[in-house]
Amino acid sequence: MKSKNLIIVGSVILVVILISAALALNSSLSSANNTSQLNEMTLSVLIPCQGHASLIIGELKKAGASEVSFELPNLFVVKYDTSKVDKEKILSLDVFKTYKATVIK
Repeated sequence: MKSKNLIIVGSVILVVILISAALALNSSLSSANNTSQLNEMTLSVLIPCQGHASLIIGELKKAGASEVSFELPNLFVVKYDTSKVDKEKILSLDVFKTYKATVIK
């Protein structure tokens, strides 16, 4: 009877391990698919001071940018999903009529 119980417990543990591995693999594959659609560009924006960075970040995120980071003195690294917004739409934002933006990378 003990060996039968051990076989059942071992089988349950094996099933749990297999399910966990399948879920982990599925999760890593879906995050790989999500990031593969992201494009990245670096903008140099003529802002008068670093205090204007939050204005630029806010406008970029409203336009559909997924991630925006600011690097001194005036660089913005913009990650965007090409299925939601494109480079031209980002560069044509009204804020860039006031503060000129140049793609540097």
